[in-house]
Amino acid sequence: MKKTIYELLLRSAALFGIPARLFARALKSQSTNLIILLYHDVDREQFRNHLHFLDKHFRLVDLDELVHLIERREFPSDLTAAITFDDGLQSFYRNAFPIVDETGIPVANYVTSGVVDSEYWYKPGQHRIFIPGKTESEPTQLILPQDRNDAKNSGFTIEPGLTSEQLLEASRHPKITIGAHSVTHRLLRETTYDECKREIFDSKKDLESLIGHEVRHFAYPGGSFSEREVLLVQEAGFASGASSQDIWIPREVSPFIIPRKGAGPKGVSLNWLQYRIGR
Repeated sequence: MKKTIYELLLRSAALFGIPARLFARALKSQSTNLIILLYHDVDREQFRNHLHFLDKHFRLVDLDELVHLIERREFPSDLTAAITFDDGLQSFYRNAFPIVDETGIPVANYVTSGVVDSEYWYKPGQHRIFIPGKTESEPTQLILPQDRNDAKNSGFTIEPGLTSEQLLEASRHPKITIGAHSVTHRLLRETTYDECKREIFDSKKDLESLIGHEVRHFAYPGGSFSEREVLLVQEAGFASGASSQDIWIPREVSPFIIPRKGAGPKGVSLNWLQYRIGR
């Protein structure tokens, strides 16, 4: 696989433990006018205000179009953005879906297939997420809860995932793209080869079975990936892979290592968003 400057810098940063902020600074001069924004959870008014601002200052495109621009090396002169969500939380259906339907602004949701008709257990501030009955083991000292009450008493936050019906309805909306985000949200670099392959391949297969059409895009859980994960995402038949490197999209970027900028947690102000996307 041909390496871009971005990929080589990314590998070097990981190898030598370079902080993400320094990595982002090194690539600032490489940046284009393309950006992907990353949300997890929003409230309605927050998301409506964010979209109003973004629609005024950016050309907002769907994920397919943005990936095509990268593939063709066509970097627009005007500010261009795609909006994405991670995880497949039920709050997307309650709070974001109605605003997408109201505004007609396209978004993508990278869904963890195992959380559909289930729920997430996680500790705030950590990328490790557990799905009851599906997360079997983790190479970490964090002990998995025995049941829902144990999870609550142990300080875990519990978030319901999309139901099958909600996922299907969202997937049929012309402005919503469904992507894959693994099966159980394990940090893929910490898995064996076979585990990693199952997480990537089965997420695509499971979601396609649920929604009845192709799932073309993948996002690495926790933004954690290496060359192995990138190659497996390509082998699985995805058209792109998204990370969470907190930068605008650089010129020398692979469609399988696309950075995204965090747009903020639930309830953050418009001023916070403006600060986040500044450069």
